[in-house]
Amino acid sequence: MSIRDLVPFARRREERMPVRRERSLGALHDDMDRLFEQFLPDLFGGQAGSVGRLFGLADGLSPGLDSRETDTAVVVTAEMPGVEEKDLNVTLTNQVLTIRGERAGADGEAGRCRYERVMTIDADIDADKVTAVYRNGLLTVTLPKLASPASRGRHIPIKGG
Repeated sequence: MSIRDLVPFARRREERMPVRRERSLGALHDDMDRLFEQFLPDLFGGQAGSVGRLFGLADGLSPGLDSRETDTAVVVTAEMPGVEEKDLNVTLTNQVLTIRGERAGADGEAGRCRYERVMTIDADIDADKVTAVYRNGLLTVTLPKLASPASRGRHIPIKGG
């Protein structure tokens, strides 16, 4: 070991570890939506997505999304208020989950709003066993993980020498 190995800024570029993970523009968009909804609810009527309507972006509203990962699955829950089950579309393509929904506004066809969220799933998913349940404005998508031999683990016996 040389003194160069002890100095963090002298390491080669490929040996450096990132301090934080890069965030996507979608995460920034979600943060901005949350800020507007939290700090300006009365100004825009307190409705999610109303800031987008103010700027003429009602065509691509973003539903609230929550995801959690267990040992066996990734579970994604999306708030889809006012959307009927027949107007929902959920797809999984190359580890990318897309949730789309459309609802009629108070003005009929002129007031239709489309919801869309796209999320990359970082786990190996068994696409044939994915399920989606829609109840009371909440869409729950369960994406079971593939059971790989390495992830299941196994006991390794120790032999005496």
